[in-house]
Amino acid sequence: MSILLKNLFWVCFFLFVPLSLFPFPELELVEYRSGIIKGEDVIVLPQFPGGEEAMKKYLVIDVLMPEGNTPEWLVDRILYSIVVTASGEISDVKLKTPISKLKGHISKEILDKAYWLVKNMPKWIPGTRNGLPEDMDYIVCVKINPVYQKDKK
Repeated sequence: MSILLKNLFWVCFFLFVPLSLFPFPELELVEYRSGIIKGEDVIVLPQFPGGEEAMKKYLVIDVLMPEGNTPEWLVDRILYSIVVTASGEISDVKLKTPISKLKGHISKEILDKAYWLVKNMPKWIPGTRNGLPEDMDYIVCVKINPVYQKDKK
């Protein structure tokens, strides 16, 4: 019975005592735009000029194929990791798609063209941490688009 009375006391106490008597820390609201909050850092990711849709249009390689169905062996995308520097330049371009997945399924010419496209992307809007530009890692996808000979006419 005494436990019930203790619980009843605390319930009544919290119902009738104003919360303003308890010291609660002030919560600071942080406003950010398309950023990620980690602890107290506000991180805004780098952006391709024109946005995600413009990047998708830029990173496409058309591969001329004979008429017919798309061959099963054709790899439809190649992933690269890049570093977008604090000035918006692209550096440290590295193939991310496993070479075992690409071997025998894609020509060196297509790989070279994909690398060239990524390496020569226009300047990006750099990512920021707490409002200051910073080098950031990013993964981009080069799409392989089969174009059939009859489509080219």
